Amino acid sequence: MTFASIATRLVTPVVYLICLIAWEWLCKVLNIPSWLLPAPTEIVSAAIAWAPDLLTNSLVTLRETVFGFVLALALSLPLSALIAFNPLARKLIYPLLLGLQSIPKVALAPLVTLWFGFSEWPKIVIVVLVCFFPILVNVVAGLENVPKAMLD
Repeated sequence: MTFASIATRLVTPVVYLICLIAWEWLCKVLNIPSWLLPAPTEIVSAAIAWAPDLLTNSLVTLRETVFGFVLALALSLPLSALIAFNPLARKLIYPLLLGLQSIPKVALAPLVTLWFGFSEWPKIVIVVLVCFFPILVNVVAGLENVPKAMLD
């Protein structure tokens, strides 16, 4: 390995390290309150103190995310096959879905919370909405671009 290749690989970590040191230093020198901008050392100490809770909550978040993604796959894959292979479905359903995709998910979050309550379901529904449209659009595009010879 040459010096140039080692230096190239070290640029990003060194820049990040410099940014962390500057952040820590500025927080101390400017006496920024920790509630406004905590120093990196304060963040690490809080993460260590809260490690058991963070692990438990991370597992809940992982479960909600995976379940929402699987549900999005289960909904979007058959629908995308229908849209790709049925011209009538493409004309009727696809424009409606593309229009619904333009609704900001952040705007839907309060409504979803009102509809489903304060359980895991609103979070799962938001994951489904975020994942559903990109999967649908990309699978439709992929199925439409398959060479006809390969379909046979």
